[in-house]
Amino acid sequence: MNIKVLPVLAMVAVLSGMTSVSAQKKAMDHDVYDSWQSVSDIQKSDDGNVLVWCVNPQQGDGTLYVRNMTPEKKGKASCREISIPRGYQASLDPKGKWLYLRIKPQFATTRQEKIDKKKSEKMTKDTLAVVDLSTMTVKKYGRVDSYTTGSLAKPYIAYKSTWKHFKDSTDKKGTDKSGLIILNPATDRKDTLKYIDAYSFNQDGTTLVMTSKKDKKDSLSVSAVLIAHAPACLDTLVKGAESYRRLTFSDAEDQLVFLGSKDKSKNRNKCQALYLTTIQAVKTGKTVRQAHRPLMEVADSSTVISKDGKWAYSTKEIIAEGTKVEGTPGWTLNENTELQFTPDGKRLFLGIGAIRPPKDTTIVDFETAQLDIWNWDAVLTPPQQRLNVNKKLKKTYSATIDLTEPGKIVPLTTSYFDNIRYMNGGLSEWVLMADNSKYARTAVWDYNNRYDFSLVNVKDGSRKVVAEGLNVGRFDMSPSGKYLVWFDSDEMNWFTYNTQTGEKVNLTAQTGVPFYDEEDDHPTAAPAHEFSPKWLKDESAVFIIDRYDIWKFSPDGVTAVNLTGSVGRQTHNRFKIFDPKPDTRKPNERRCGLIKPLDPKQTIFLSVFNEDSQEYGYGSLNLAKPTKTLKYFTDTVSFKYIAGTLSTDRLFYQKGNFRNCYDLYYTDDFFASSTKVSAINPQMAGYRWGRAELFRWKAYDGTPLKGLVFVPDGVK
Repeated sequence: MNIKVLPVLAMVAVLSGMTSVSAQKKAMDHDVYDSWQSVSDIQKSDDGNVLVWCVNPQQGDGTLYVRNMTPEKKGKASCREISIPRGYQASLDPKGKWLYLRIKPQFATTRQEKIDKKKSEKMTKDTLAVVDLSTMTVKKYGRVDSYTTGSLAKPYIAYKSTWKHFKDSTDKKGTDKSGLIILNPATDRKDTLKYIDAYSFNQDGTTLVMTSKKDKKDSLSVSAVLIAHAPACLDTLVKGAESYRRLTFSDAEDQLVFLGSKDKSKNRNKCQALYLTTIQAVKTGKTVRQAHRPLMEVADSSTVISKDGKWAYSTKEIIAEGTKVEGTPGWTLNENTELQFTPDGKRLFLGIGAIRPPKDTTIVDFETAQLDIWNWDAVLTPPQQRLNVNKKLKKTYSATIDLTEPGKIVPLTTSYFDNIRYMNGGLSEWVLMADNSKYARTAVWDYNNRYDFSLVNVKDGSRKVVAEGLNVGRFDMSPSGKYLVWFDSDEMNWFTYNTQTGEKVNLTAQTGVPFYDEEDDHPTAAPAHEFSPKWLKDESAVFIIDRYDIWKFSPDGVTAVNLTGSVGRQTHNRFKIFDPKPDTRKPNERRCGLIKPLDPKQTIFLSVFNEDSQEYGYGSLNLAKPTKTLKYFTDTVSFKYIAGTLSTDRLFYQKGNFRNCYDLYYTDDFFASSTKVSAINPQMAGYRWGRAELFRWKAYDGTPLKGLVFVPDGVK
């Protein structure tokens, strides 16, 4: 696209053409820039009735707004709104019950403390605010360092705080105390725990897991992993190691994994043991159990029963500390290991790496010669190597454990250059590995994006080559992993690869239209228009866009249908598929890249951009009858943000342009009507501004070009 911005017209023209109205307005100067506001951090409840957003100036104190549009009991519409000065880092309950946020100190206060070079621990702390959304009342709790709560529900909140402890009435200064506070906002009950390091809730916000650490001043303190199903019910899962880390729940929340180390060394990375805790509800007549956790009878002495008698925890060390992984150069689990369940909780992906020898403290740097050799065939130059040394030392390599038969780690790669992609959200017996080690050096000058692709079996680590030296612009896969799909930058077409049969098919050559950016003028391969192809549930079709239209291909290449009926190419409208609905995938489904497919009868949303008018807009069509149901609009504004709700048709969005600020709106009828929510920068009405006009001209070689001319107020 040839879009250029032309310089603003000369000041002489401004002065000569200025009207009396614009002459009465003030000219902008540098002093007003910092007061210009923007909307950010937008959140909404699942039903769209509770909306939270921040309005922040470029410099200074912002404001957090909360609007509750939930109808009253009598059925009358209700709209209540509160503002909280300096509010930020909000966490909204999807069910619309609670809102948690932090409140900053005043900007001037923090600025002066920085000028005075106060230590961070002595600076004014944030305040925690809890909003009861049913009454729109706010409670505040001082001196908060951090907080966490659930993601799907937020009945409790845990936060680290500091406070002054006074021995008696004669103690005027007091001493600083700190700890983790677990708060039940419904009852205002608070439970305080000391020496807590890491802490996190499960998805529904009912179970809190924590690691405690030893305190040098308290000989009775120990490192441990703690669990609380309710603030008043705290149990210990394991203790005795020097440290614990990486608390990770399964999606069903009936399993918890974490690392532990007894290593006391301080000048090297540390070996880690891997622990697995199973969480089950105890079978009693009075227990109210959660649906995703099975009932159990207490079976063996290693099982710990929670203090309230409702839960059973069984913790086992499944990988011993220092276990060497077969097929690697002595690698093991270390403190940089990340842990990740598959969505079904039957497998664990993790990282393995080397344990470096202790640093030789007898060697001092001023007695050591420095050698700097540049090799022509090195992938990275010495400055790049030095810049990446910490990253390389901390890097771990992908491996996996079958939790139905724990105890054995299967390495999936030992190459620094391998990049892993999980197939079928990690549920497949294969993972996709992309390796560019052969091409990393030549990529410096020929700008290729070449990779060798292989399928790696998670059961034994064996490999099956898919393609070598593939110059890929985009690479993706079908939801189940049956098909791989990529844009070949050499062939300039999209291809599929059947992982079961090994068949490779050119999808787009048959269409007769280019699927790459024809106007890209870089001295490299032109990029594809599509970023991430969409799939039907049964994988009978994949959707890919060209410059204008959306195409539906069968993955075997037999059929190719222009879903938008070439309307885009005829009208110069660019259509793209997007989904404004919230992401409902669970945490491990997201981490494993589980792909959300389309339903054959689904109505999909489209973004629209018209090349001629430079207007933006949105549209929709039903996949069952695409050409008959295609509808769209364009407008002279740009859209910065659009998000839907789970249970309604309500859409929240920001729109604006050079003349109008990007305020927040919502619509219940797909833009037929809209309600404005925010009103930022009212001061703009008092200043001379301008307008943007689309301008067309021809280059010296006759090429037609388009650009924007920004015209000051008062100039015709």
